[in-house]
Amino acid sequence: MQVTVPHALPPDEAKRRLDKFAENLKKQFPNDAGNITQTWNGDTCTVSGKIKGFAVGCALHVNEADVTAKGDLPWLARPFQSTIEAAIRDGLEKALS
Repeated sequence: MQVTVPHALPPDEAKRRLDKFAENLKKQFPNDAGNITQTWNGDTCTVSGKIKGFAVGCALHVNEADVTAKGDLPWLARPFQSTIEAAIRDGLEKALS
């Protein structure tokens, strides 16, 4: 799974705003998101947790003009891939706006 969202922010500002990403996911799935954490290492933020009972994780890489989220979905979650990708895209867009 890969989602790319453009931005027009300085990289440090984009990283600062992405700190809200996990909170946005928790708001979007108030009863279905649990134990979502995020950890920064340079320009890459690792986000992991559970959504709708499935363990999910992705790496958010901040580039000059966009943020790319890459992750693997469990086999059982693949029927929900478009929903999960939409949630990630929505969360990134909200965080970066």
